[in-house]
Amino acid sequence: MLSLSRNKMVGALIPIMVFVLFCGESSAVQYRNKGAALSAQNFPWAFQIALDGQPGDDADNDGIQGIRFSLKRHTSKYTAYRFNLGFLGHEEYYNDYDLFDNNDISIKFDNGRKFDFTGVNLSAQYLYYPSPDKKFQIFWGAGPRLSINEADPDAVYIYYNDWYYAVECNSSSRLGLGAEASLGAEWFLGRNFSLLAEWGVILQNEWYLFELDYYSDYYHYYNEVETVNDGLHLDASRLKLGVSFYF
Repeated sequence: MLSLSRNKMVGALIPIMVFVLFCGESSAVQYRNKGAALSAQNFPWAFQIALDGQPGDDADNDGIQGIRFSLKRHTSKYTAYRFNLGFLGHEEYYNDYDLFDNNDISIKFDNGRKFDFTGVNLSAQYLYYPSPDKKFQIFWGAGPRLSINEADPDAVYIYYNDWYYAVECNSSSRLGLGAEASLGAEWFLGRNFSLLAEWGVILQNEWYLFELDYYSDYYHYYNEVETVNDGLHLDASRLKLGVSFYF
């Protein structure tokens, strides 16, 4: 849904960059006039907005896939806590090996069909800044992460035994629980404004939840939620570009 090509991604970033340069120049004038050094002690809080993307070789899955809002609090000159709220919508491609066997049924996603996963993720990170007084600052950190994504139930195929009249999927979702690490940089255009670039790595265990209706005949059925543990997944290709406002 939010997946764009590289050209579309550049086009989406142009208005943001114009806004950034305008605000940055205004803040830079104020910074030069005061001649004060950058300091997390003066502005311990920061609000960040960043576009979330995944660069790759597949043009259909390359580009902007979501947005993240973050609130950061410096606890010292070198360290900070950050709380992230992200909204994600992107396409995934499922092949024949994505077949889940659960009890007396088998569940798979429609092979060859692309569909949207949309959802929300929450994470908290502890960040470290080795050079906090510079205008160009590098940071890294990590912390726990929770994600919940919804999928189109029409993209779910169910294979069942003959003693069922039918089995239908009402909803399907994916739950992820793990950790997220970040390596990034901020370029301060003023005392309280910076550009943000960040590379993220996510390691999480994932579970699929399928809400199914089991029909014994045309009129009678019972509802049950089937849970499938899909194991650990590593995503080492999360790129975020945004801005930070310090206060």
